[in-house]
Amino acid sequence: MRRSILIIHPGALGDVLLAVPAMRRLRAWFPQHELVLCANEPVVQLLLECREIDARISVQGRACAGLFDPDGPIEGELHRRLARCDCAVAWMQDQAGSLARNLVKAGAGETIVSSPFSMTLKSTHQSDRFCETLQALPIRAAEFKPLQLPGEISSLSRACLEEAGVRMDQPFIAFHPGSGSTRKSIAIATMATMMAKLQGEGMIPVVIEGPADQEAVGNLLSRISSAVAVLRNLDLTTLAGVLSHAAKFVGHDSGVTHLAAFLGVPTLAHFGPTDPDRWAPLGSHVIVIKEPHDSVYLTTSFRATPATQGSIGNSKG
Repeated sequence: MRRSILIIHPGALGDVLLAVPAMRRLRAWFPQHELVLCANEPVVQLLLECREIDARISVQGRACAGLFDPDGPIEGELHRRLARCDCAVAWMQDQAGSLARNLVKAGAGETIVSSPFSMTLKSTHQSDRFCETLQALPIRAAEFKPLQLPGEISSLSRACLEEAGVRMDQPFIAFHPGSGSTRKSIAIATMATMMAKLQGEGMIPVVIEGPADQEAVGNLLSRISSAVAVLRNLDLTTLAGVLSHAAKFVGHDSGVTHLAAFLGVPTLAHFGPTDPDRWAPLGSHVIVIKEPHDSVYLTTSFRATPATQGSIGNSKG
Protein backbone atom coordinates (compact mmCIF):
# COMPACT_ATOMS: atom_id res chain seq x y z
CA MET A 1 0.00 0.00 0.00
CA ARG A 2 1.45 3.38 -1.03
CA ARG A 3 2.21 5.96 1.62
CA SER A 4 0.24 9.18 1.18
CA ILE A 5 0.45 12.96 1.30
CA LEU A 6 -2.82 14.57 2.39
CA ILE A 7 -3.79 18.14 1.40
CA ILE A 8 -6.80 19.88 2.93
CA HIS A 9 -8.08 22.96 1.08
CA PRO A 10 -11.69 24.05 1.65
CA GLY A 11 -11.46 27.13 -0.62
CA ALA A 12 -13.40 28.08 -3.74
CA LEU A 13 -12.45 27.24 -7.33
CA GLY A 14 -10.01 30.08 -8.02
CA ASP A 15 -8.24 29.72 -4.68
CA VAL A 16 -7.77 25.97 -5.15
CA LEU A 17 -6.36 26.49 -8.65
CA LEU A 18 -3.87 29.04 -7.29
CA ALA A 19 -2.69 26.32 -4.89
CA VAL A 20 -1.91 23.83 -7.69
CA PRO A 21 1.75 24.98 -8.06
CA ALA A 22 2.27 24.22 -4.36
CA MET A 23 0.60 20.82 -4.84
CA ARG A 24 3.03 20.17 -7.68
CA ARG A 25 5.89 21.01 -5.32
CA LEU A 26 4.65 18.31 -2.96
CA ARG A 27 4.36 15.89 -5.87
CA ALA A 28 7.98 16.57 -6.84
CA TRP A 29 9.18 16.11 -3.26
CA PHE A 30 7.24 12.86 -2.73
CA PRO A 31 7.11 11.18 -6.17
CA GLN A 32 6.39 7.71 -4.79
CA HIS A 33 3.54 8.84 -2.55
CA GLU A 34 -0.16 9.02 -3.28
CA LEU A 35 -1.28 12.66 -3.38
CA VAL A 36 -4.73 12.95 -1.76
CA LEU A 37 -6.73 16.19 -1.86
CA CYS A 38 -9.59 16.98 0.50
CA ALA A 39 -11.49 19.87 -1.10
CA ASN A 40 -14.86 20.92 -2.49
CA GLU A 41 -16.29 18.31 -4.80
CA PRO A 42 -16.40 19.95 -8.25
CA VAL A 43 -12.80 21.17 -8.27
CA VAL A 44 -11.34 18.12 -6.51
CA GLN A 45 -12.94 15.87 -9.15
CA LEU A 46 -11.53 18.02 -11.96
CA LEU A 47 -7.98 17.87 -10.52
CA LEU A 48 -8.31 14.12 -10.18
CA GLU A 49 -9.34 13.78 -13.84
CA CYS A 50 -6.40 16.00 -14.83
CA ARG A 51 -4.09 13.75 -12.78
CA GLU A 52 -2.87 16.58 -10.60
CA ILE A 53 -3.83 14.37 -7.65
CA ASP A 54 -4.19 10.62 -7.17
CA ALA A 55 -7.26 10.48 -4.93
CA ARG A 56 -9.95 12.80 -3.66
CA ILE A 57 -12.06 13.23 -0.55
CA SER A 58 -14.94 15.70 -0.51
CA VAL A 59 -14.48 18.27 2.24
CA GLN A 60 -18.27 18.43 2.55
CA GLY A 61 -18.50 14.68 3.11
CA ARG A 62 -19.04 12.78 6.33
CA ALA A 63 -15.47 11.47 6.26
CA CYS A 64 -14.12 14.96 7.00
CA ALA A 65 -16.52 15.88 9.77
CA GLY A 66 -14.27 14.48 12.49
CA LEU A 67 -11.32 16.56 11.31
CA PHE A 68 -12.87 19.76 12.58
CA ASP A 69 -14.53 18.39 15.72
CA PRO A 70 -12.32 18.72 18.82
CA ASP A 71 -13.89 15.55 20.26
CA GLY A 72 -15.02 13.74 17.15
CA PRO A 73 -13.20 10.66 15.84
CA ILE A 74 -11.87 10.52 12.27
CA GLU A 75 -13.39 7.48 10.62
CA GLY A 76 -13.65 5.64 7.33
CA GLU A 77 -11.58 6.41 4.26
CA LEU A 78 -9.91 9.47 5.74
CA HIS A 79 -8.80 7.52 8.83
CA ARG A 80 -7.30 4.79 6.63
CA ARG A 81 -5.39 7.33 4.55
CA LEU A 82 -4.09 9.23 7.58
CA ALA A 83 -2.79 5.98 9.05
CA ARG A 84 -0.29 5.82 6.20
CA CYS A 85 0.21 9.58 5.77
CA ASP A 86 3.78 10.90 5.95
CA CYS A 87 2.79 14.56 5.53
CA ALA A 88 -0.52 16.38 6.01
CA VAL A 89 -0.95 19.96 4.78
CA ALA A 90 -4.03 21.98 5.72
CA TRP A 91 -4.42 25.40 4.09
CA MET A 92 -6.84 26.91 6.57
CA GLN A 93 -7.07 28.58 9.95
CA ASP A 94 -6.80 26.43 13.09
CA GLN A 95 -6.79 28.92 15.93
CA ALA A 96 -7.68 26.36 18.60
CA GLY A 97 -5.19 23.83 17.22
CA SER A 98 -7.78 21.03 17.15
CA LEU A 99 -7.26 20.24 13.46
CA ALA A 100 -3.50 19.76 13.90
CA ARG A 101 -4.06 17.59 16.99
CA ASN A 102 -6.64 15.45 15.18
CA LEU A 103 -4.30 14.91 12.24
CA VAL A 104 -1.46 13.79 14.48
CA LYS A 105 -3.77 11.63 16.60
CA ALA A 106 -5.00 9.87 13.43
CA GLY A 107 -1.44 8.97 12.42
CA ALA A 108 -0.19 11.77 10.16
CA GLY A 109 3.57 12.28 10.20
CA GLU A 110 4.74 15.83 9.51
CA THR A 111 1.81 18.21 9.85
CA ILE A 112 1.58 21.71 8.35
CA VAL A 113 -1.50 23.74 9.20
CA SER A 114 -1.19 27.24 7.79
CA SER A 115 -3.67 29.65 6.26
CA PRO A 116 -2.53 31.43 3.07
CA PHE A 117 -4.16 34.52 4.59
CA SER A 118 -1.80 34.52 7.57
CA MET A 119 -0.27 37.92 8.34
CA THR A 120 3.08 36.21 8.98
CA LEU A 121 3.54 35.30 5.30
CA LYS A 122 5.69 37.69 3.29
CA SER A 123 4.79 36.73 -0.30
CA THR A 124 2.36 38.91 -2.23
CA HIS A 125 0.66 36.65 -4.76
CA GLN A 126 -1.71 34.05 -3.36
CA SER A 127 -0.04 31.23 -5.28
CA ASP A 128 3.33 32.19 -3.81
CA ARG A 129 1.79 32.28 -0.35
CA PHE A 130 0.72 28.65 -0.68
CA CYS A 131 4.30 27.79 -1.63
CA GLU A 132 5.62 29.82 1.29
CA THR A 133 3.62 27.72 3.76
CA LEU A 134 5.73 24.79 2.54
CA GLN A 135 8.91 26.89 2.71
CA ALA A 136 9.14 26.46 -1.08
CA LEU A 137 10.31 28.99 -3.64
CA PRO A 138 7.61 30.94 -5.52
CA ILE A 139 6.60 29.70 -8.95
CA ARG A 140 8.30 31.54 -11.83
CA ALA A 141 6.43 32.54 -14.98
CA ALA A 142 8.54 30.15 -17.04
CA GLU A 143 7.40 27.28 -14.80
CA PHE A 144 3.70 27.71 -15.61
CA LYS A 145 2.16 24.53 -16.97
CA PRO A 146 -1.53 24.40 -17.89
CA LEU A 147 -3.94 21.75 -16.72
CA GLN A 148 -4.06 18.82 -19.10
CA LEU A 149 -7.58 17.52 -19.73
CA PRO A 150 -8.20 13.89 -20.66
CA GLY A 151 -9.13 13.34 -24.28
CA GLU A 152 -12.65 12.18 -23.41
CA ILE A 153 -13.43 15.50 -21.73
CA SER A 154 -12.25 17.36 -24.81
CA SER A 155 -14.47 15.18 -27.01
CA LEU A 156 -17.56 15.57 -24.81
CA SER A 157 -17.15 19.33 -24.61
CA ARG A 158 -16.72 19.52 -28.38
CA ALA A 159 -20.09 17.79 -28.73
CA CYS A 160 -21.58 20.29 -26.23
CA LEU A 161 -20.34 23.20 -28.34
CA GLU A 162 -21.59 21.71 -31.58
CA GLU A 163 -25.01 21.09 -30.01
CA ALA A 164 -25.13 24.80 -29.12
CA GLY A 165 -24.43 25.68 -32.76
CA VAL A 166 -20.75 26.57 -32.36
CA ARG A 167 -18.74 25.55 -35.40
CA MET A 168 -15.48 23.92 -34.42
CA ASP A 169 -13.72 24.91 -37.65
CA GLN A 170 -13.73 28.58 -36.57
CA PRO A 171 -12.06 30.04 -33.45
CA PHE A 172 -14.45 31.35 -30.83
CA ILE A 173 -14.08 33.76 -27.91
CA ALA A 174 -15.56 32.78 -24.54
CA PHE A 175 -17.17 35.60 -22.53
CA HIS A 176 -18.16 35.23 -18.89
CA PRO A 177 -20.07 38.31 -17.70
CA GLY A 178 -20.54 37.03 -14.14
CA SER A 179 -18.18 37.52 -11.22
CA GLY A 180 -20.08 37.02 -7.97
CA SER A 181 -20.02 40.79 -7.37
CA THR A 182 -21.05 43.67 -9.62
CA ARG A 183 -18.15 45.67 -8.13
CA LYS A 184 -15.76 43.33 -9.95
CA SER A 185 -17.52 43.54 -13.29
CA ILE A 186 -17.07 45.43 -16.54
CA ALA A 187 -20.18 47.50 -17.25
CA ILE A 188 -22.55 45.28 -19.23
CA ALA A 189 -23.01 47.97 -21.91
CA THR A 190 -19.22 48.14 -22.35
CA MET A 191 -18.90 44.38 -22.70
CA ALA A 192 -21.79 44.32 -25.20
CA THR A 193 -20.13 47.02 -27.31
CA MET A 194 -16.83 45.15 -27.19
CA MET A 195 -18.55 41.91 -28.24
CA ALA A 196 -20.31 43.66 -31.14
CA LYS A 197 -17.01 45.14 -32.36
CA LEU A 198 -15.37 41.72 -32.34
CA GLN A 199 -18.36 40.13 -34.07
CA GLY A 200 -18.07 42.79 -36.75
CA GLU A 201 -14.50 41.64 -37.32
CA GLY A 202 -15.68 38.06 -37.88
CA MET A 203 -14.97 36.67 -34.43
CA ILE A 204 -17.46 34.29 -32.81
CA PRO A 205 -18.52 35.01 -29.21
CA VAL A 206 -19.78 32.28 -26.88
CA VAL A 207 -21.32 33.36 -23.55
CA ILE A 208 -20.83 31.29 -20.39
CA GLU A 209 -23.67 31.48 -17.86
CA GLY A 210 -23.39 29.97 -14.40
CA PRO A 211 -26.17 29.55 -11.81
CA ALA A 212 -25.63 33.09 -10.45
CA ASP A 213 -25.12 34.79 -13.81
CA GLN A 214 -28.66 34.86 -15.20
CA GLU A 215 -29.24 38.57 -14.68
CA ALA A 216 -25.84 39.61 -16.04
CA VAL A 217 -26.20 37.40 -19.11
CA GLY A 218 -29.77 38.58 -19.73
CA ASN A 219 -28.66 42.22 -19.61
CA LEU A 220 -25.77 41.47 -21.96
CA LEU A 221 -27.92 39.66 -24.53
CA SER A 222 -30.52 42.44 -24.48
CA ARG A 223 -27.85 44.81 -25.82
CA ILE A 224 -26.72 42.59 -28.69
CA SER A 225 -28.63 42.55 -31.95
CA SER A 226 -27.21 39.33 -33.42
CA ALA A 227 -27.62 35.79 -32.11
CA VAL A 228 -25.00 34.52 -29.67
CA ALA A 229 -24.52 30.99 -28.36
CA VAL A 230 -25.04 30.72 -24.59
CA LEU A 231 -23.86 27.72 -22.60
CA ARG A 232 -25.77 27.51 -19.32
CA ASN A 233 -25.04 25.79 -16.02
CA LEU A 234 -22.33 23.44 -17.23
CA ASP A 235 -20.75 21.16 -14.69
CA LEU A 236 -17.16 22.12 -13.94
CA THR A 237 -15.55 19.35 -15.96
CA THR A 238 -17.60 20.14 -19.08
CA LEU A 239 -16.93 23.85 -18.59
CA ALA A 240 -13.20 23.16 -18.47
CA GLY A 241 -13.47 21.21 -21.71
CA VAL A 242 -15.42 24.01 -23.42
CA LEU A 243 -12.92 26.65 -22.29
CA SER A 244 -10.01 24.55 -23.52
CA HIS A 245 -11.36 24.88 -27.07
CA ALA A 246 -11.61 28.69 -26.92
CA ALA A 247 -9.20 30.86 -28.85
CA LYS A 248 -9.45 33.54 -26.15
CA PHE A 249 -11.38 34.29 -22.96
CA VAL A 250 -12.79 37.51 -21.47
CA GLY A 251 -13.91 37.61 -17.84
CA HIS A 252 -13.60 39.13 -14.39
CA ASP A 253 -11.89 38.23 -11.14
CA SER A 254 -13.72 34.91 -10.81
CA GLY A 255 -13.11 31.21 -10.56
CA VAL A 256 -14.10 30.74 -14.21
CA THR A 257 -11.41 33.22 -15.29
CA HIS A 258 -8.82 31.38 -13.21
CA LEU A 259 -9.94 28.13 -14.82
CA ALA A 260 -9.61 29.51 -18.36
CA ALA A 261 -6.16 30.87 -17.58
CA PHE A 262 -5.02 27.62 -15.94
CA LEU A 263 -6.05 25.77 -19.09
CA GLY A 264 -3.62 27.97 -21.03
CA VAL A 265 -6.31 29.97 -22.83
CA PRO A 266 -5.20 33.57 -23.65
CA THR A 267 -7.18 35.53 -21.08
CA LEU A 268 -8.27 39.14 -20.59
CA ALA A 269 -9.12 39.47 -16.88
CA HIS A 270 -10.86 42.60 -15.58
CA PHE A 271 -10.22 43.42 -11.92
CA GLY A 272 -12.31 45.85 -9.90
CA PRO A 273 -11.55 46.43 -6.20
CA THR A 274 -9.51 43.24 -5.71
CA ASP A 275 -5.73 43.47 -6.06
CA PRO A 276 -4.35 41.69 -9.16
CA ASP A 277 -0.89 41.61 -7.57
CA ARG A 278 -2.46 39.22 -5.06
CA TRP A 279 -5.15 37.45 -7.09
CA ALA A 280 -4.35 37.60 -10.82
CA PRO A 281 -4.47 34.31 -12.75
CA LEU A 282 -1.11 32.75 -13.45
CA GLY A 283 0.75 32.86 -16.75
CA SER A 284 2.22 35.24 -19.32
CA HIS A 285 -0.83 34.58 -21.54
CA VAL A 286 -2.99 36.61 -19.12
CA ILE A 287 -3.58 40.35 -19.50
CA VAL A 288 -5.06 42.05 -16.43
CA ILE A 289 -6.89 45.37 -16.67
CA LYS A 290 -7.82 47.33 -13.58
CA GLU A 291 -10.82 49.61 -12.95
CA PRO A 292 -13.45 50.76 -15.49
CA HIS A 293 -12.47 51.25 -19.13
CA ASP A 294 -14.39 51.90 -22.32
CA SER A 295 -14.93 49.33 -25.07
CA VAL A 296 -12.14 50.74 -27.25
CA TYR A 297 -9.55 50.18 -24.50
CA LEU A 298 -10.91 46.72 -23.73
CA THR A 299 -10.92 45.69 -27.39
CA THR A 300 -7.36 46.94 -27.82
CA SER A 301 -6.28 45.02 -24.72
CA PHE A 302 -8.09 41.95 -25.99
CA ARG A 303 -6.22 42.06 -29.30
CA ALA A 304 -2.95 42.20 -27.33
CA THR A 305 -3.59 38.77 -25.78
CA PRO A 306 -1.60 36.10 -27.64
CA ALA A 307 -3.78 34.33 -30.18
CA THR A 308 -4.21 30.57 -30.41
CA GLN A 309 -5.21 28.72 -33.51
CA GLY A 310 -8.71 28.04 -32.14
CA SER A 311 -10.11 24.71 -31.03
CA ILE A 312 -6.67 23.81 -29.70
CA GLY A 313 -7.93 21.76 -26.76
CA ASN A 314 -5.42 21.36 -23.92
CA SER A 315 -6.00 17.63 -23.76
CA LYS A 316 -4.15 14.39 -23.45
CA GLY A 317 -5.28 11.12 -24.81
